Amino acid sequence: IMIHLVRAIRDIKQSNPGQSLSAIGVYMSILELALANNQNIENGLSLGLLQELMHQVDYIAATYEFKECAGEFKLAIRCLTYCFRSPRAVEVLMDLPNGVQSVVALINSSKDDEIAANSMKIVRVCLSMEMAHDKVVQKVPNLIYSLMAVISNRSDSIILLKEATGTLRNYVRKLHAVSYTHLRAHETSLHLVCRLLLEKKKK
Repeated sequence: IMIHLVRAIRDIKQSNPGQSLSAIGVYMSILELALANNQNIENGLSLGLLQELMHQVDYIAATYEFKECAGEFKLAIRCLTYCFRSPRAVEVLMDLPNGVQSVVALINSSKDDEIAANSMKIVRVCLSMEMAHDKVVQKVPNLIYSLMAVISNRSDSIILLKEATGTLRNYVRKLHAVSYTHLRAHETSLHLVCRLLLEKKKK
């Protein structure tokens, strides 16, 4: 089934925009169910599923207004997030040109809480892995400010605050001194939670 799904997703962009959006909805709905099985995730990653999902997210964002593709876009992001139940997905993302940068861009640009939270979840998982942590920090040097912006500007969303603080916790676990200095220099009342995370980690 994964072979057929990956092929179908790869071919979607050859349709006209109206047909493409309908096809994305159908195939992503099926894929979401398939990805409940961990072996399907592994098989999909072997077939280039993560790369295709990244391409689909870029394609949807570039082709449609959000209001006409919100459901399909959320489905694609959910499917992408499910892939990160496998550590192998982190390795694939790190090897993609601008892979993690594209995910962080969704955090910064999306006004939809579900999309932003799932994007942060992907970054959180990457930061939790020793082999990927430093690569993420190097590829996205302003990540900490993106996370603090979420905490400051979208504090009414519990799901976003939870993901932002979890992602920040993974970010600072290897960056005590530098991050602490930056946080004190730019601290607001809402950024206080970031500093408290650092102080707790140092203890």
